[in-house]
Amino acid sequence: MAVEAYTNALNYLLKSKSNYLQIGDTNLIYWAKKSDDISAMFALLFETPDEKTLETFLRAPFRGDDVLPKIEKEQFYSVTLGGNAGRVVVRNWMQMTVSDAIRNFDKWFEDLQLVRLRSHENDKIPPFNLFLLAKTTVRDAKDLRPEVPTQLYRAALEGHKPSLLLAKGLLERIAIDLAKDGKKSLTNLSRFALLKLIINRNEKENSKMIDEKLNPEITDEAYNCGRLLAVFQKLQSAAHGKDFDGAGVVEKYYGTASSSPNSAFGILWRLHQHHLKKLSRDNKGASVSIKNEIAQICAKFNQANPPQFPRSFNLQAQGRFALGFYQQIAADKEARDAYFQNKRAEENNQT
Repeated sequence: MAVEAYTNALNYLLKSKSNYLQIGDTNLIYWAKKSDDISAMFALLFETPDEKTLETFLRAPFRGDDVLPKIEKEQFYSVTLGGNAGRVVVRNWMQMTVSDAIRNFDKWFEDLQLVRLRSHENDKIPPFNLFLLAKTTVRDAKDLRPEVPTQLYRAALEGHKPSLLLAKGLLERIAIDLAKDGKKSLTNLSRFALLKLIINRNEKENSKMIDEKLNPEITDEAYNCGRLLAVFQKLQSAAHGKDFDGAGVVEKYYGTASSSPNSAFGILWRLHQHHLKKLSRDNKGASVSIKNEIAQICAKFNQANPPQFPRSFNLQAQGRFALGFYQQIAADKEARDAYFQNKRAEENNQT
């Protein structure tokens, strides 16, 4: 009788898109004890997690003195199912109050926030969609391991700390795509947002290191090595202009610089001096500006000029390197966009 009851209940839940989410071979099933509206709310959050949805469905339940006590007491359940040789496997069981699940999801959404290199308003799938986040760890969705969506699901609803090993797949894809496509690959916000969450949640004593935007006060060597590579790339582009054709410093050296910085930055340091001289002949002001920017980053190493770069970076340091690189690119783009916007405004005022 118990087996029949469990089977009927699961079949009932699996018929409703408001009660389950399938990612690869993993089924994430969830429900509230009394209210169908609550499970529908979480279904929407997993499918279209954006600021508007969050404001409407996460913060609304806490408005009103008569609503909060009900939410606090309402129970939320979840079971994660997979398959193995024709059998159903229970990968995770979860039980908590609805209010705890809401708070944990709110923190999940906050931890994913990252400055964007392009607008995602017209994307068919929002960048923080659970499937899209899980897919960033592999080249193809069919290669997705069943423990990945389970870990991310627990991170969202339980505040769980995802394994640092998940970052390995992300970092491999970043290095491969940068070598192949250059900066175009940086528009994959899902990948870098998930990397930020994993790196921050695996910091010692849960101390958050990486913010949403570039933090020039961070003294971490790995983070600043990533920033420095981004500036070297900007310098090379400025020195050669639009006529430059071929693989740049990022395409050639990102993989080595992020794992064995001492060997890569020795070469990059000599190259950047050559690029500075070339740029100085064509645009003295730009050369001085970038040179000062490099000096400010190098000052974070508290060493002689040139800095003595570390021999190697572990997995977590490689994650900070990638985020420093990404955020420096984003900060430069923001400054460039602001400059041209102000310039257009001045021209319009003059006319």
